[in-house]
Amino acid sequence: MKCNHHYEDDKDKKCCPKYIFCLGATGPTGPTGPSGGPTGSTGPTGPTGSTGPTGPTGPAGSNANSTTCFCVDQMRNVIQQIITLYPNDNLTVAMESGNNASGRPGSLLPGPNNNPNSGLFQLVNNQGTPEEALSICGLPL
Repeated sequence: MKCNHHYEDDKDKKCCPKYIFCLGATGPTGPTGPSGGPTGSTGPTGPTGSTGPTGPTGPAGSNANSTTCFCVDQMRNVIQQIITLYPNDNLTVAMESGNNASGRPGSLLPGPNNNPNSGLFQLVNNQGTPEEALSICGLPL
C-alpha cells in the first residue's frame, strides 16, 4: 500500500496520519540518576544586610596618658634617636619662643623629680662640654 504524507501501519496495514500521535497514559517516573558530578561555579554575592545594633559603651579611660603626655613621649623618643644617630653633627634647634640654640646632641636629662612628661635636651660643644639645655616643652611639636 502506498500512503502519501502518511505512514503505513504495519499491524493493521492501513494509512495513518504521519504527524499525529495519540499518547497513552503516563508511565511511572524513572529512578534518579547518579550524583557526584562536578560542582558548579559560585554564584554572585548577595546584597549587604542591614547594620546591626550599636554595641555597649566601653569603660571610661584615665587621663594618665593624655595627648600632652603622648606628645612629650614622642618628642623624647625622637630626641633620643637624634642623639644616637647624629652624635657628631651640629644642630640648630628653633624654639617656640623664636630663639635658636646650636650644638651637638648631648643627652636627654630627666625633668624635675624624674617627671617623665618633661625634661631637657642638652647640646654640647665640639669638645663635649654642655652648652645649652633646652626644655622639651619649649620645642615646637
